[in-house]
Amino acid sequence: MKKREILLLMAITGLLAACGTAEQPGAAPDDWEAKPFAETNEGDFIYRLAAESDSFKAGGPISMYAELEYTGERDSIDIYHAASPFYFHLHEKTRDFEVPYPMNEPLITTTLIKGEPLREQYRGSGGYAQEDPEAYQEFVQGVMNGRFPEGFYEVDGSANFYTGNPEADKTDYDIHAAIRFKVVE
Repeated sequence: MKKREILLLMAITGLLAACGTAEQPGAAPDDWEAKPFAETNEGDFIYRLAAESDSFKAGGPISMYAELEYTGERDSIDIYHAASPFYFHLHEKTRDFEVPYPMNEPLITTTLIKGEPLREQYRGSGGYAQEDPEAYQEFVQGVMNGRFPEGFYEVDGSANFYTGNPEADKTDYDIHAAIRFKVVE
């Protein structure tokens, strides 16, 4: 009986210790540093991703945008993309929660004028399955409603489009840039 009680006590202690090591919202990952602006050049295009600040208030929205600028030799160029060429994939680092950025996929043509960036403001994102943990569902619901919970966020933004004729000279682009910001009480 004594041996069984000791094993039970060790198991409970192990479980409690494991629960206490999980990162809590507000605890910065070791390698975390704010980076509210990023820019990537690819071919004749510049992709920019920016947050209006490196810190936002918990429970409120965040202000973030993406830009795509054509810098080639022509006066303009047509790009072909889904509902938008811009994607905003969120990752909250302390909870290790990823928030998807689903999008309708019609084929849309946008004409970019040389030197005039196409800009799109982030408008929220998310989605979850009924089987996902309740904490994740609540987190994503907050993000979807513009109420960002406290935490450390990394955004892998991208511009996904193609140029040219799919039958002849099609060129695919998937340009990425990453930014980081925090949401605090």
